[in-house]
Amino acid sequence: MDSTPTPQQLNDVMQRWNDEHAELSKKITEITRWLGEVSQLGVPRFGELAERLRHLRDRMLQHFDREDKLGEEMHLSHACVEVEATRRRAASDHLHLTERLDRLIAKLSELDPPFNSFQQAIDEVSLFVDAFEQHEEEESQGLTWLTKLTPRSGPPAE
Repeated sequence: MDSTPTPQQLNDVMQRWNDEHAELSKKITEITRWLGEVSQLGVPRFGELAERLRHLRDRMLQHFDREDKLGEEMHLSHACVEVEATRRRAASDHLHLTERLDRLIAKLSELDPPFNSFQQAIDEVSLFVDAFEQHEEEESQGLTWLTKLTPRSGPPAE
Protein backbone atom coordinates (compact mmCIF):
# COMPACT_ATOMS: atom_id res chain seq x y z
CA MET A 1 0.00 0.00 0.00
CA ASP A 2 1.36 3.42 -1.00
CA SER A 3 1.56 5.85 1.95
CA THR A 4 2.70 8.77 -0.20
CA PRO A 5 0.31 11.68 0.40
CA THR A 6 -1.73 12.93 -2.53
CA PRO A 7 -1.47 16.56 -3.63
CA GLN A 8 -4.91 17.15 -2.07
CA GLN A 9 -3.75 15.67 1.25
CA LEU A 10 -0.70 17.95 1.19
CA ASN A 11 -2.93 20.93 0.41
CA ASP A 12 -5.19 19.97 3.32
CA VAL A 13 -2.19 19.78 5.67
CA MET A 14 -0.93 23.13 4.38
CA GLN A 15 -4.36 24.67 5.00
CA ARG A 16 -4.36 23.36 8.58
CA TRP A 17 -0.84 24.74 9.02
CA ASN A 18 -1.97 28.14 7.70
CA ASP A 19 -5.01 28.10 10.01
CA GLU A 20 -2.82 27.27 13.01
CA HIS A 21 -0.36 29.99 12.06
CA ALA A 22 -3.24 32.48 11.91
CA GLU A 23 -4.44 31.30 15.34
CA LEU A 24 -0.95 31.69 16.82
CA SER A 25 -0.64 35.15 15.29
CA LYS A 26 -3.96 36.07 16.90
CA LYS A 27 -2.75 34.83 20.31
CA ILE A 28 0.47 36.83 19.94
CA THR A 29 -1.54 39.93 19.00
CA GLU A 30 -3.73 39.43 22.10
CA ILE A 31 -0.65 39.19 24.34
CA THR A 32 0.91 42.24 22.69
CA ARG A 33 -2.31 44.24 23.11
CA TRP A 34 -2.55 43.17 26.75
CA LEU A 35 1.08 44.17 27.34
CA GLY A 36 0.33 47.62 25.93
CA GLU A 37 -2.63 48.02 28.28
CA VAL A 38 -0.69 46.76 31.32
CA SER A 39 2.30 48.99 30.60
CA GLN A 40 -0.05 52.00 30.58
CA LEU A 41 -1.20 51.09 34.10
CA GLY A 42 2.36 51.06 35.39
CA VAL A 43 1.81 47.94 37.51
CA PRO A 44 4.11 45.03 36.54
CA ARG A 45 2.30 41.73 36.08
CA PHE A 46 5.15 39.29 35.61
CA GLY A 47 3.23 36.23 36.82
CA GLU A 48 0.25 36.87 34.58
CA LEU A 49 2.56 37.41 31.62
CA ALA A 50 4.25 34.08 32.39
CA GLU A 51 0.85 32.36 32.45
CA ARG A 52 -0.18 33.91 29.11
CA LEU A 53 3.12 32.77 27.60
CA ARG A 54 2.57 29.24 28.95
CA HIS A 55 -0.70 29.07 27.02
CA LEU A 56 1.08 30.38 23.93
CA ARG A 57 3.82 27.77 24.45
CA ASP A 58 1.29 24.92 24.59
CA ARG A 59 -0.32 26.07 21.35
CA MET A 60 3.09 26.68 19.75
CA LEU A 61 4.18 23.11 20.54
CA GLN A 62 1.02 21.74 18.91
CA HIS A 63 1.80 23.84 15.85
CA PHE A 64 5.40 22.62 15.77
CA ASP A 65 4.11 19.05 15.93
CA ARG A 66 1.92 19.78 12.90
CA GLU A 67 4.94 21.26 11.10
CA ASP A 68 6.93 18.10 11.86
CA LYS A 69 4.12 15.97 10.42
CA LEU A 70 3.98 18.15 7.34
CA GLY A 71 7.75 17.70 6.96
CA GLU A 72 7.30 13.93 7.18
CA GLU A 73 4.58 14.01 4.54
CA MET A 74 6.80 16.15 2.31
CA HIS A 75 9.59 13.59 2.87
CA LEU A 76 7.26 10.79 1.74
CA SER A 77 6.15 12.62 -1.38
CA HIS A 78 9.39 14.34 -2.51
CA ALA A 79 12.91 12.99 -2.64
CA CYS A 80 15.18 15.99 -2.54
CA VAL A 81 17.82 17.52 -0.36
CA GLU A 82 15.69 20.66 0.09
CA VAL A 83 13.03 18.73 1.99
CA GLU A 84 15.61 17.26 4.36
CA ALA A 85 17.30 20.63 4.84
CA THR A 86 13.95 22.23 5.62
CA ARG A 87 13.12 19.48 8.13
CA ARG A 88 16.47 19.83 9.90
CA ARG A 89 16.22 23.62 10.03
CA ALA A 90 12.65 23.46 11.35
CA ALA A 91 13.62 20.96 14.08
CA SER A 92 16.50 23.19 15.15
CA ASP A 93 14.32 26.32 15.11
CA HIS A 94 11.60 24.57 17.11
CA LEU A 95 14.08 23.51 19.77
CA HIS A 96 15.67 26.97 20.04
CA LEU A 97 12.34 28.81 20.13
CA THR A 98 10.92 26.45 22.76
CA GLU A 99 14.02 26.73 24.93
CA ARG A 100 14.01 30.52 24.59
CA LEU A 101 10.35 30.76 25.58
CA ASP A 102 10.89 28.34 28.48
CA ARG A 103 13.74 30.51 29.82
CA LEU A 104 11.58 33.63 29.53
CA ILE A 105 8.65 31.98 31.30
CA ALA A 106 10.97 30.73 34.07
CA LYS A 107 12.38 34.24 34.61
CA LEU A 108 8.91 35.79 34.68
CA SER A 109 7.75 33.14 37.18
CA GLU A 110 10.45 33.86 39.76
CA LEU A 111 9.36 35.47 43.03
CA ASP A 112 11.68 38.37 42.23
CA PRO A 113 11.90 38.40 38.40
CA PRO A 114 15.40 39.37 37.20
CA PHE A 115 14.31 42.38 35.13
CA ASN A 116 15.21 46.00 35.75
CA SER A 117 11.64 46.90 34.83
CA PHE A 118 8.46 45.47 33.40
CA GLN A 119 9.38 47.25 30.17
CA GLN A 120 12.53 45.13 29.97
CA ALA A 121 10.35 42.01 30.25
CA ILE A 122 8.09 43.38 27.51
CA ASP A 123 11.15 43.97 25.34
CA GLU A 124 12.27 40.35 25.81
CA VAL A 125 8.81 39.13 24.86
CA SER A 126 8.96 41.34 21.75
CA LEU A 127 12.32 39.87 20.78
CA PHE A 128 10.90 36.36 21.16
CA VAL A 129 7.85 37.28 19.06
CA ASP A 130 10.14 38.69 16.35
CA ALA A 131 12.17 35.45 16.28
CA PHE A 132 9.01 33.33 16.18
CA GLU A 133 7.46 35.40 13.39
CA GLN A 134 10.70 35.25 11.39
CA HIS A 135 10.71 31.44 11.77
CA GLU A 136 7.09 31.23 10.62
CA GLU A 137 7.72 33.49 7.61
CA GLU A 138 10.78 31.49 6.53
CA GLU A 139 8.91 28.24 7.02
CA SER A 140 5.92 29.49 5.06
CA GLN A 141 8.14 30.51 2.16
CA GLY A 142 9.96 27.18 2.24
CA LEU A 143 6.78 25.12 2.46
CA THR A 144 5.18 27.07 -0.36
CA TRP A 145 8.22 26.41 -2.51
CA LEU A 146 8.36 22.73 -1.57
CA THR A 147 4.69 22.12 -2.34
CA LYS A 148 5.36 23.23 -5.91
CA LEU A 149 7.88 20.43 -6.42
CA THR A 150 6.89 17.46 -8.52
CA PRO A 151 6.13 14.48 -6.29
CA ARG A 152 8.50 11.58 -6.73
CA SER A 153 7.59 7.99 -7.23
CA GLY A 154 8.91 5.02 -5.33
CA PRO A 155 9.76 4.51 -1.66
CA PRO A 156 11.29 7.37 0.33
CA ALA A 157 15.06 7.72 0.27
CA GLU A 158 16.77 6.83 3.54
